[in-house]
Amino acid sequence: MLGRPRRILKLCAVALAAAVVAVSVVTWLRRTETLRFQILDYVTGQPIRGATVEVARTWISLPLEKLPFFGLSSRYRRITVAKTAQVYIGGVPKLDPSCRIVIAAKGYGDAVIQQQSPEQTANPDLYWITYFGSNRLHGSYEYVNRKKPFTVALEPDAGGTGRAGACYTTVPSAGSRERAIAAVNPDGRGRLGRVEFRNGHWEIGFLRGSVGGSSWYDVSEEGEILARHPGE
Repeated sequence: MLGRPRRILKLCAVALAAAVVAVSVVTWLRRTETLRFQILDYVTGQPIRGATVEVARTWISLPLEKLPFFGLSSRYRRITVAKTAQVYIGGVPKLDPSCRIVIAAKGYGDAVIQQQSPEQTANPDLYWITYFGSNRLHGSYEYVNRKKPFTVALEPDAGGTGRAGACYTTVPSAGSRERAIAAVNPDGRGRLGRVEFRNGHWEIGFLRGSVGGSSWYDVSEEGEILARHPGE
C-alpha cells in the first residue's frame, strides 16, 4: 500500500516539473532575437566561410541534471555551420549574461561574443567580443551593439600583421581622451593609472588606494562607459 502513494507523489513531481519546463520554454522563446554579423579575416579583410557558430546559455534555473527521467540539461547548446560570411543567428536571448556565442574556423583563433551583466554596463545592447589567437593581434576586447550588424574579425594562426578586417579606429578623435576620463573620474579625486586607446575605445585604470580602487573601465570616444571591471 505504501508503494502506491509514493508512485503518485513521483508522478505529481514529474508533472509539476514538466509544467515548469514548458512555461520556461515559452518564456525563453519570447525573449530571444536574431543577431546579424559577418565573419572576416582580421589581417586580409577577406570573408571566412564554413565557420561554426555555437550558442550556449543557461535557459532554466531548475537543476534538471538531478531529474534523470527527463534526460534534459539546464544548459542549452546549439551549433550551426555558417555557409557564407554573413551570419544570422536566431534564438539569442535579449538579456542573459550566461549566454556565450563562440565563432570558430579552421586556421583561425576563436572569438567569443558575450553579453554583460548590469553591474558591468548600463547599456544592455552592448556585447563584448574576446579574440583568441596565437598572434594576439587584437590585444583587447571589442565592443559592438547587438541591434546593428557587426563584424567578427578572426585572427589567423599564421601570416601577416595587417588589420584590413578590423572595423574600429586606431587613432582616437580629438577630445575623446578628456571625455573618457571625465566619465569615470568626474570630480577628479581618483588617481589614474593606465590610460590607453585600444580597439576603438579608451581603457582607464585607477591606482590602488585611490577613489575607484583597482578598477578599470572601458569607455567609448563619446564618453559612454562600455564596461566596468572591478578589482582587476
